[in-house]
Amino acid sequence: MPNEPDSAVEPILPVTLGKGGVRYAQGMRAGRWVFATGHMGQDFENGMAPEVLAPRLPHAGRPKREKEAAVVFDRFEAVLEAAGSSLANIVRTDQYYTTVEAVVDPATRARRLTEIDLWEISLVTFPACPGAQVTAVKGEPPQTIRAFESFLRDAGGYSHNAAGAIAHGGFKALSRRDAESGSAALVASLRRAAAILTTP
Repeated sequence: MPNEPDSAVEPILPVTLGKGGVRYAQGMRAGRWVFATGHMGQDFENGMAPEVLAPRLPHAGRPKREKEAAVVFDRFEAVLEAAGSSLANIVRTDQYYTTVEAVVDPATRARRLTEIDLWEISLVTFPACPGAQVTAVKGEPPQTIRAFESFLRDAGGYSHNAAGAIAHGGFKALSRRDAESGSAALVASLRRAAAILTTP
């Protein structure tokens, strides 16, 4: 977005909610950044989106939580497209869940979530709920270039050559074609991660 001041703030795909006429921007552009927060598997007329509830066949097809995630990602795609961007440029997603069932290990006092419901997925720089931030992950991050290359191949779905180029020179080292296919792989890996998190 050349020649635009970095401080410009613009609503993206605003809608009017309910009888009160509340205005809600599905996304916001602030300079070169796009934010889409507070999205759930709902439309803006009926509440829960009809494709999530499927009232005529409520138990047919994918589980409700997967349908909700699909609606949210479709909405993200629409917001980003309206802003002149795409899912390939996502920097961060925050996902909020409600706990349906959890087990506490008496020895370690660690809580293991055995069933969760997807509540919200947001594309934000700073999450609204500090308690939902990921502050640690199981396992150590890769400590060497070679380990990082393996991680990119295994977790990111990159080819051997693309993983090596990224590990040694960052995304700029990839050709445009490789970068685009790598971005598609990143989006696919995000969707796989969401699917894993929503699988009972």
